[in-house]
Amino acid sequence: MTHNMTHNMPTYLRRQRMLPLLLTLAMLPLLCSCERRDNDVFEKPAMQRMSETVAHYTGILSAAQHGWIMEYFASDNLVGGYTFACTFGEDGTVTTIADLSTDGYTPGAPQKSLYRITSDRGAVLSFDSYSVFHTLSEPRGGSMGNTSYGGDYEFVITRASADSIFLKGKKHGRPLLMLPLAEPAGERISRLVEAEKSMDSPRMRITVGGQEFACVKEDYRLLRIYHSNGEARPYPFIYTAQGMKLLHPLTLAGLSVQEFRIDSDGKTLKGVDANVTLPYPTSVELSMANEQWGFNFYYNHDTVVYRDTLKLLVSEKMDTTYLSADSVKYTYELVARDTVLVDTVVYSYTVLDSTSMCSELFGVLQKAAADGYSAYGEILGGLYIGVNGVYITDRHVDPSPYAFVFTSGGYSISYGLHFKDDGSGNLDITPTVPGLNFESSSYLLPVVTYIGDNAPYRLEPQQAAPGGAGRTKFVSAKNGNVWFVLQGDDN
Repeated sequence: MTHNMTHNMPTYLRRQRMLPLLLTLAMLPLLCSCERRDNDVFEKPAMQRMSETVAHYTGILSAAQHGWIMEYFASDNLVGGYTFACTFGEDGTVTTIADLSTDGYTPGAPQKSLYRITSDRGAVLSFDSYSVFHTLSEPRGGSMGNTSYGGDYEFVITRASADSIFLKGKKHGRPLLMLPLAEPAGERISRLVEAEKSMDSPRMRITVGGQEFACVKEDYRLLRIYHSNGEARPYPFIYTAQGMKLLHPLTLAGLSVQEFRIDSDGKTLKGVDANVTLPYPTSVELSMANEQWGFNFYYNHDTVVYRDTLKLLVSEKMDTTYLSADSVKYTYELVARDTVLVDTVVYSYTVLDSTSMCSELFGVLQKAAADGYSAYGEILGGLYIGVNGVYITDRHVDPSPYAFVFTSGGYSISYGLHFKDDGSGNLDITPTVPGLNFESSSYLLPVVTYIGDNAPYRLEPQQAAPGGAGRTKFVSAKNGNVWFVLQGDDN
């Protein structure tokens, strides 16, 4: 017997099977409507749409009589901000003037290059040919290899009008605002260049209310602040016609500040709407700001005719001016071993002038030298305090602009320091953080600690050294028996 399954199916099941069909029929008009709207959007050919986009943004860019200005911060902590003024032409050329100094660019000089508008998930402004604008996106080199400061030269246009253009870096995503200039670009940048020259001096202290904190105004437009917990944080800044402005507000001791302006004295930088000041450095601070003050190490040279006389000469030459007996023996033996077939041998040994410091400090240095030779076979050959040459060479290897810098076995070893006027005309020297190669050279820490513990120092000018180099005697204000004489080397 054959059964009709549909006839016997319960009514509610038959209705459920019909629902999808009914819903599909109901949506057909909507689907057709959407298709018609999509066709409306893309009714213009792609090339025509692109051409209209290029014309639209080119028109906005080139319409500004004096061009556009932007304050560009490429990073939060690697480099400060720089001002670029760009005048765009309808022919795809752009003239850029900046307050950025490079090996190949003089601040304030006009530089012509190419730009274009493209489409890549939106309109993109590209600075196509090389110009000063590419500096912040170039490889830094040195220890940082091919990494850049975080700059871009291609920007997504997020919003644009005759009053403002909002951009976002295509690679790094940092926002950038361009505003139309109301004066010739060269005049605007020229004022910034002159403002920077007027403020081209070190800053060693920042006063906040009644408190004082150590700071350093570094190269690359970074203001490094030493907080009360000992942390040193970099704050990127940009120069303005009236002073300088930080990328982000700085908060210290309950006060917040973002912009500083030159006071009526033409030197002091005072916070806008905040009781915060960056004082002009005192004469004591200025004396250290651009110098490397060194202890008097020198190398003594003698000639030995016969190798058998080496031991005799070592015993005859040895006295307390040598850093260690081992250093002298090591130098003799090394030279002799390398020149066995030579009749005459020239040898040298490191000598530290014991008369240029108190006996206690000489003892500390002598022990450090002996410990270094015992551990590594290295001879201590130099020590200066002041401008850190390692930082100048590659600040990413050593973050301290000022430091104790030792030379041992041909290597540089550094320990950061900060110095400032203590308010009485004395120089306060404060060790900060270990630097290049110091982790494996802790035998030098007693030298750093001794000099730091006996600060501040009264500075007493001495008779110039042969050749005209300045010499200064540092006398501890805590203990007059602690002193040392350093020789300046203008950096």
